[in-house]
Amino acid sequence: MTNRSTGSDIEIKTAMTPGDLAEVRGLFSEYGADIPRAHCLRGFDDEVAGLSGACGPPAGCLLLMTAAAKRLGAAACGRRHRALRK
Repeated sequence: MTNRSTGSDIEIKTAMTPGDLAEVRGLFSEYGADIPRAHCLRGFDDEVAGLSGACGPPAGCLLLMTAAAKRLGAAACGRRHRALRK
């Protein structure tokens, strides 16, 4: 995929290395700092700290999107806690 504004290739990869995880945590922390702490974000900091456990393989994945060595975004997918799935 190519970023139309810069012409650089966009890469989406699974965050696997400690450096990748630090990048994902940094992006999520920036997101959390930019929005008000609404009811839905209770425990957000704890979730960000535990991303590799709750969203790591085999139950989930962490994705990191970059272009021209610049981080653009991240996504976390994982199983929800059994008590939350009602």
